[in-house]
Amino acid sequence: MLTVGVCVGLVGFVFVGVVVRPGDGVVVPGVVPVVLPPPVVGVVGVAPLPWPVAHTGINNPTAAVAVIALTQFFEAIQTSVDSIHYPTKIERRMLTARRTPALVVRMGMHLIMPKPSILPAIALLAILTACSDTPTTTTVVKKEPEKAEPVTGQTAIFKMYQMARSWASDSQVMKMQSIRLSEVKDGPPGTAPAWQATFVSQAKSQARSYTYSIVEGEGNLHKGAFAGPEEGWSGNRGLTSSFLMAAIKVDTDAAYKTAMETVRSHAAEYDKKNPGKPITILLERTNKHPDPAWRIIWGESVGTSNFSVLIDASTGEYLETLR
Repeated sequence: MLTVGVCVGLVGFVFVGVVVRPGDGVVVPGVVPVVLPPPVVGVVGVAPLPWPVAHTGINNPTAAVAVIALTQFFEAIQTSVDSIHYPTKIERRMLTARRTPALVVRMGMHLIMPKPSILPAIALLAILTACSDTPTTTTVVKKEPEKAEPVTGQTAIFKMYQMARSWASDSQVMKMQSIRLSEVKDGPPGTAPAWQATFVSQAKSQARSYTYSIVEGEGNLHKGAFAGPEEGWSGNRGLTSSFLMAAIKVDTDAAYKTAMETVRSHAAEYDKKNPGKPITILLERTNKHPDPAWRIIWGESVGTSNFSVLIDASTGEYLETLR
């Protein structure tokens, strides 16, 4: 009749020995890893080992307590010297064939099981101490806010046109003008931090203003494209008329460059005599020219300026100089 003896360790090793009555068998040790509930050291519970290692490491004081408890457990295991055995011929053959493990030491007529080694405890201590108890510090790079840059007229009107199309599918451009903002530094010539345009719809008999700005501004000026109120519109009258978006093929920076490089415009000469003067840009189509034109104005507005140059917005050609 076989009796199974089980010895449970802190780390979760089970030593199993099969003990038989005299003349029946031998003790064959085995080691099977298992996971056990946490032991209690004094009044403090110690977490079961091994446990998952988090990315921040294991608290070293806790690990030390666990290793101490594990060492004390191995020291407390007594050596078994009372199990007398009388191996049979068959068992002797089995032991000889399987080469009795070195951990089983033959002493006279006794087979004794030596005390478990503390090497597992040392190995466990090395694993625990290898885990840093210092939390991993992650360097957070602060992303700088995207710098808002003034945009060209063609960029701005395309943004506003997308909203105008959702308002009326037959939207056409009536006019557009640049807006200067004191809180935004002037950009390259031909650009502006904000723009305002008016679109009209023949089907709706209405007009609607839109703005595009790179920042939030005073009044009703918002960042991005923003729709204004609707107004009644009875069709093209007077000196100006609406036109299709497809007619705008030349951008404002190119129009400014053409004005400055064209000798007949006298723009370079005037700019040299009036350095630092603000530039305002107006887009409209008049009865004098078949295509819409960019009007490069030296000054805050048409009424306060005494010099401006017209550049065709479709072909990019110089049209005339207005004083």
